Amino acid sequence: DGALAVSAAASVAIENAPPIVQAPGDRTLSEGETVTFTGQASDPGADDVLSYTWQFGDGGTGAGVTASHRYGSDGVYTATLTVTDDDGASNSASGSVVVNNVAPAVTLQPAGGLEGESLVMRAQVVDPGDDTFTYAWDLTGNGQTDSTEVSPVVRFLSPGTFPIGLSVNDGTATTTAPTTATIVNVPPEVGALSINPPSPVEGQVATLSVTSVSEPGATPAELTYSWTFGDGAVDQGVGLRNASHAWVSDGTYTVTLSVAD
Repeated sequence: DGALAVSAAASVAIENAPPIVQAPGDRTLSEGETVTFTGQASDPGADDVLSYTWQFGDGGTGAGVTASHRYGSDGVYTATLTVTDDDGASNSASGSVVVNNVAPAVTLQPAGGLEGESLVMRAQVVDPGDDTFTYAWDLTGNGQTDSTEVSPVVRFLSPGTFPIGLSVNDGTATTTAPTTATIVNVPPEVGALSINPPSPVEGQVATLSVTSVSEPGATPAELTYSWTFGDGAVDQGVGLRNASHAWVSDGTYTVTLSVAD
């Protein structure tokens, strides 16, 4: 019918919209545990490809819709999920992670040895976190700190059973464990005997001496000396390293010295 058709065109620019990110849920866990995060996000652009990156608040990072992370120290951290589309637009959302401290587990084995012997004290300390420990050893049973070394050396100068304690602190919590040290007596060591004059005559007073005496738990002056002169006579006393005696009859006699601690 001779009618005319008219058309018009217009250009429309569609701007990219960033993803919509759902915050990861708040978490509470213990140090040393591994937590798994699952990201949730949507994008108005049906064809957009999304990438997921994670920052866990303690310097650790991750990637992917699902990411796992171990928290080695107690504290409060912010876990942040950032979602980016393939046009470069991004959005982030965060959640709180509360990491509780776990006190160290301390195990001490009973110690034992000889009096005067050097004993190395050792402890087994287990902690799920990445904590740094401080040690406080009570080596004398008086409740005081005698050493802060990891494995101190201790000597007991008398026999018996002695209490020992160790407290380990991980920066937040302290665990104390007891044990005992059983120390066995060591008898004195006695050196050679000397007599002056070497060949006394009957009725002459001779001086007898011991060249050396050692005992880890006492000085020579604290020990008890018992002299027998072979003729029925005996001399005894504390610190009696030297003795005098006169034999009234000629003959050969055996002199014996016993030392007791």
